[in-house]
Amino acid sequence: MFFSYLLAVYVKVVFLSPFLFAIYVHDVIVSLQDKRLGCLVGGSYIGCLMFADDLVLLSASLTVLQQMVNVCEQEMIYLDMKFNTAKSMVLRIGKSRNKACDNILLCGVSLQFVSTVKYLSVYVESANVFELNLHESQSKYFRSTKYGIFYKCRGNMCETVMMHFFSSYCKPILLYAVDSVHLSNSNLRSLSHNWHAIY
Repeated sequence: MFFSYLLAVYVKVVFLSPFLFAIYVHDVIVSLQDKRLGCLVGGSYIGCLMFADDLVLLSASLTVLQQMVNVCEQEMIYLDMKFNTAKSMVLRIGKSRNKACDNILLCGVSLQFVSTVKYLSVYVESANVFELNLHESQSKYFRSTKYGIFYKCRGNMCETVMMHFFSSYCKPILLYAVDSVHLSNSNLRSLSHNWHAIY
């Protein structure tokens, strides 16, 4: 079993506050939920996740994912809105992720299958299981620690302030979103190594 992941960015919405936008597109989520298309976890519908103008569709099959995309297209026609197909993609997760399959069509355009997708500053990998790519957060972490060490070496920061800086600013960068997933042993070792490298 694999999960398909679609990230679609709405366009053509001008001067709508986030609250008004949420009301405006609420029918998209309701329509998918009423049709019971997508994933359920513990009886709760999670087939459609939305933050601001980003939409994520979760499905256990590509056939259902295409049905979900079709429903979203129809709702966008009702709302006089469009998807940005250039920023829409499919990420497959599971043991069958590399097998050949039919394309997913959005507004007549075949969506690109990708190996990594960024959503809410988190990079998700195409793998056997749901997995994060920690490389970007680790790079940001090292850039931020170099900034602190630079000022410490110049004598502009006492050790107490530097440790507070590392704990309150650098550590959250390194650990962003890791509490939401089960980390592999290699990820845990990597995070531990990165944290202890500054001492």
